[in-house]
Amino acid sequence: MIKCAYEIQVGRKSISGFLMKDGRVRLLCDCDVFPHACVQVFVTPAQAEELVVRAEYRHKGRLIQDVLPDHPKAIRDVFAVGVTPAEWDEMFEGGAKPIAQYGCYKYDDENA
Repeated sequence: MIKCAYEIQVGRKSISGFLMKDGRVRLLCDCDVFPHACVQVFVTPAQAEELVVRAEYRHKGRLIQDVLPDHPKAIRDVFAVGVTPAEWDEMFEGGAKPIAQYGCYKYDDENA
């Protein structure tokens, strides 16, 4: 079992981070729209540390687009406001798209 290396609280979302063998950090965030899947994002350990600082000190530090410049806005929103891409579409775009169209979701291995 891989030990959780980071816990990031953004809004009502708890995002867990796991250090991978290749040195990256795998961040997982539950989604209310797709309860059988979660958003999966890979970042560097330095980026994960900055996300923890932003969450703990109410967005102190660099802007989210500077912390995660290579990630799309929809992914950065997960770490800025705690809303996943599908939740955003559900709230503001009239409904979520099929899960495969998002490209950032990973099925929960136990419930797939």
